[in-house]
Amino acid sequence: MLRQLRFALSMVALAMLSSCGGGGSNLIGSGGQSRGVGQATINVNWPAPSRTRLIPGASASLVVTFIDKDGKTRSTTVIPKPPSGPSVTKIKNLPVGDLSLVVKAYPEPDGTGTAQAIGRSSVKIEADKDTPVMVSPNSTIVRVVMSLGPGDSLPMKVGGEIGVDASCRDASDAVVLTDSSFEKWESSDSSIATVSFGLVHAVKNGTTTIKYIETESGATGSVVVTVADTHTYTLGGPNGGAFSVDDNLDVYLNGVVVYTTGSGLSGTHPAVTFSAQKGDKVRVVLRDTYGHCYSLSALTLADGNGHSQVVDAGINGGCGFPGGDQGVRLDHTFTIPF
Repeated sequence: MLRQLRFALSMVALAMLSSCGGGGSNLIGSGGQSRGVGQATINVNWPAPSRTRLIPGASASLVVTFIDKDGKTRSTTVIPKPPSGPSVTKIKNLPVGDLSLVVKAYPEPDGTGTAQAIGRSSVKIEADKDTPVMVSPNSTIVRVVMSLGPGDSLPMKVGGEIGVDASCRDASDAVVLTDSSFEKWESSDSSIATVSFGLVHAVKNGTTTIKYIETESGATGSVVVTVADTHTYTLGGPNGGAFSVDDNLDVYLNGVVVYTTGSGLSGTHPAVTFSAQKGDKVRVVLRDTYGHCYSLSALTLADGNGHSQVVDAGINGGCGFPGGDQGVRLDHTFTIPF
């Protein structure tokens, strides 16, 4: 994840007059165009090295190309990044007249790799006149591909960390190297998880969106991160073991049935085991489907880590009721406290 180069490029074009004999004047061809040549002086202010965990200064060279009005390339020059400070490059023997200037930034000193930025400008080489030119290359980044770091996975556990990678791509889907000084990371809910340079730290259960911004190009990417610190819970009788029910018990976790005794007469049932997390909602519903009597022993929730708590005191409705389905006798919802 190398971030984008920003540089200023200025040129001074000086027309160098050609002469014939001792006349000293411009030679004009039959088409009315000057046949003189000029010189371009290119000054580059390279970015300062970045002292982050990523490589400093993503761009290592510029490729400067002059093209005439007929589309013919008149000059191509590779300008490598110097060890320090600005660079000055003189490009000679440019034809007098209107030229197109194309500047591309590359990650390798020899002008190879995937272009990181491209700038274009029109340059008029005139006789006996300096022509200042400013070129601001535009980023080639069109999208950002987000992925988890090697070996990392979701959901996260509270207190855990994972890495998120952002890969900038151009229109051909090639990776564009950028400079870390132009990266920005955000979490839509920092109470769920925080992020710094792609390192995500889980704070509490929930969901948040991790967003990466390549600030020079404005390209963005995002990934949804879920923190779900799950445990195995048991819901049993007063001592955490079997519980008794007359007639039927349904257990819901966050609105979804995770256990049911089914239709039938009263009886004893083993403790219910399920995976959940602190803050989840558990609902117990007692139904008297057979009639006459209904009851439910007290219910105890435990997590296997030494935590247990009576979450329902139970109910004993006695007997003497009509036969047949008498419907719901108890409907209780509680929040997992640990």
